Amino acid sequence: MARQVARNSLLSAMASLATTLAAAGSTIIVARILGVERTGVVTLALWLVTIAVTVASLGLPTAMTRYIAESHDGTVQRALARRFLWPTVAAAGVTFAVFASPALALWIEATDVVWAALAGEDRQTRVAIWLVLGAATTAQVLGQYRLGVLRGQQEFRAAAVVTLWAFALQMAATLAGCLTFGTLGALAGYALGAVPAALSCLATRGCALRPSSEIVARVRRFALYAWAGSVMSAFVWARIEIYFLQRFEGFEAVGLFTAGLTLASLATQGPLLLTGALLPHFAKAHASGKVDHLREAYASATRLIAFLVFPAGLGLAAIMPVVMPLVFGEAFRPAVPVASLLVVASAIGAASVVGSHLVNALERSDFVFYCSLCGAMLAVGAGFTLVPVFGLMGAGAARALIQLTMVAAGLWFITRKLGYRAPLRELAKLFLAAGLAALAARLCLILIPGRWALAAAIPAAMITYVIGVRALRALTRTDTDRLRSAVSLLPRPLSLCGRPVLMLIRA
Repeated sequence: MARQVARNSLLSAMASLATTLAAAGSTIIVARILGVERTGVVTLALWLVTIAVTVASLGLPTAMTRYIAESHDGTVQRALARRFLWPTVAAAGVTFAVFASPALALWIEATDVVWAALAGEDRQTRVAIWLVLGAATTAQVLGQYRLGVLRGQQEFRAAAVVTLWAFALQMAATLAGCLTFGTLGALAGYALGAVPAALSCLATRGCALRPSSEIVARVRRFALYAWAGSVMSAFVWARIEIYFLQRFEGFEAVGLFTAGLTLASLATQGPLLLTGALLPHFAKAHASGKVDHLREAYASATRLIAFLVFPAGLGLAAIMPVVMPLVFGEAFRPAVPVASLLVVASAIGAASVVGSHLVNALERSDFVFYCSLCGAMLAVGAGFTLVPVFGLMGAGAARALIQLTMVAAGLWFITRKLGYRAPLRELAKLFLAAGLAALAARLCLILIPGRWALAAAIPAAMITYVIGVRALRALTRTDTDRLRSAVSLLPRPLSLCGRPVLMLIRA
């Protein structure tokens, strides 16, 4: 069982890594070719797509992963996938119609939400941009549904293939689009990246069996709360700060903030990619009544994710003065302070993702909604208070504080209401070891000037972290055994590199 979960996690990681690298790589391409201000324009336009996708998805991708995984009957799985495909198609079609509607364009122009960003474009180009955004939204809605179905069916290899094709297409299309058509081309590149997953919806097989009314009702209730929670979460996790930055600081501030968020995503998303198989695994364990196994799996997975994400986040924050201009260019150096703050906050928040999968597996998506609702209100309030006064750093501080507040609320709910012990002591030890590693990296930057400092900072941080984890006994023997199982599934060169590290940290 553990080996199967590790294999599924690695395949899921490949799929998610392709998506993360496509987003980050496209942002870097846009920043390098179009500059800071145009990066802000593209980001704001894509933020609208993110919000639209969240609304139009209806919470069904997560619901499919949760309930398809619960069933061991392939026929029932196909019946569920087919039953909720058509509401998804209908929502995607309505969304495209809205983006293509002249009424929407007139409303946007009148309220000055995004239209000012396109003031330098002719009317024909502006119309084309809205059509491209509609197409991107439609493709992402369909693609997310299909990927949710594949994860529920444990078809992680198929999901990886689809996302790898999407990665290659998006990178190539974004580069060609930026060089040829500027802002319109960049957005078209993002839209094309969503096409492979959307087309894979055609592979959804028909089924004569109809799912029972009981399971349909459970899916609907779960999806409703998941949908409402994701809409509220969009105000906290989906870059709501860029709207307020554009209103009060301009598009250059949006571009700088986007660079910080991109690096924060790269630092923390890598380890989080390994959690893609946890929701279906937890759902199966819950359906089978394996409570003790579920408790132990939650604690162990939380420790392992923190083991990976804490040094990645704190370490990147330590070397940010060199990394930011190296990746995005000197024009983005003013983003270093806010990027460092965002990376540290993201590292702490990332360790709570395992808990989110647990909450969904236990069918408590209602808590996700209420927690996200509170976070959304805080985000809007901070947008009207902190951003006008403190600008870029105000936006970063608001995002960090709200995310950490939601993490604390989640831990309280899991421990007090659900009765699952969070490994807080081990998390504190891992954070301390990561902090010592970050300090070693920053000392290298101070002592060695220029970009060559990275050649010393990264190995110094890694060695310090491994020694710290070993000395503090932050991982259990079970944790290291699971890491060894995962490392054994990697290609041989990577596996050989990982084994000495595991020997050093073994409790």
